[in-house]
Order: sequence, then structure tokens, then C-alpha cells
Amino acid sequence: VVPNGVDGERFTAAGNLTSEFDVIAVGSFLHPRKGFPYLFKVYEALVAQGIRIADVGKRSPAQRSQLEKITGVQLLGTVPDDRIAELIRRSSALLSTSLYEGVGLSLIEALACGRPAFAFDAGAVKEILSPIDPSLVVSLRDSTALVRRVREFLALSSEERRLRGGRYREEVLKRYSLKMSADALRGVYERLCRNA
Repeated sequence: VVPNGVDGERFTAAGNLTSEFDVIAVGSFLHPRKGFPYLFKVYEALVAQGIRIADVGKRSPAQRSQLEKITGVQLLGTVPDDRIAELIRRSSALLSTSLYEGVGLSLIEALACGRPAFAFDAGAVKEILSPIDPSLVVSLRDSTALVRRVREFLALSSEERRLRGGRYREEVLKRYSLKMSADALRGVYERLCRNA
């Protein structure tokens, strides 16, 4: 198995950058397995507590219409690829309500930016996140727990968040760097060539 890698030079820690958003969700939610109904519930609960949200990615017209009713959610739609890292750095945390996920790129990209990635325990999420911080993994479909975990993180002091962010970045680059991914893939091809 060769996991995806994250570009640690592109997805960098924010430094002293002020967070414009408390939470960001990234990706297309068109497929039912992405858990849009859970995302909507989480957004409603977070906004009710004054939390600012950036919503990034493809949404159906019906989904967009639902989200437009939640004040406090900024709908950014599909953005150029080079803006994703900036938006993650301008947010305090990423969340995912996917009901099935392989190596979710947005999860490891957020960690590389020094941001926590809170996600449902779906597919490979636990395998990716638990060794870095088990508190990032939430029981599948448990929107209430997801909201609670995000709020607990946002309630930490800025210094504690910064320290955790540094650990997240260090750990994710140790496990999922682009170089490690490329080396593993090269190894697979070399074994195939030797056995051909």
C-alpha cells in the first residue's frame, strides 16, 4: 500500500497569520458517502455558537441553497488549487463528515499546515489520524461529538493550539511526506521490473 503524500513546502504552518475562519470543510459533497446531511447539522450547531466557517468545494444547487440559510458560513465554492493551502492556514481547524474515506488528502494537508483535522471514523481515517492524535477521530455519524471536539480545540489558548499544530505538522510529514510516497512507489515499480 502506497499512501498519498502531502507537499510540506506548499502546505506550511501559518506562523502568526490571523485566522479568518474558525473551521473549514474542503471537498465535493455531491456523493452521499461524503455525508452532507451531517455537515449541515455540524454547521448549524457551530454557527449557533458564533463559530465562523469556510465552506470550500463543489455543492449541488440544493446543498448550496440549504447552506445559504446558515448565517456564518461563507460559501467559497470551487477555488483554484493554489488557494487551498492559504484557506486552510487562515482557518483554525478542518472538519470532515465523510462516511467513507481513503487517505483523505484534505486531512493530511490540514495537519501539514499545523491545523487539526477532525473526522468521522470512516475508512482509513483512524489509521491516518489516531497515531497523530486519537482525539481527532470521532465516531461515525456522531455530529454532536464532532461539534464538541471542534469547540474543545477552539477553547484552547493560542499557545496550546500553536504547540499542537507544530506536533501535527511534524508527525504528518514524518509519516506522509511526498518523498516517502514517491520512494514507496518507486520500490513497487522496481520489484515489478525485477519479477517481470
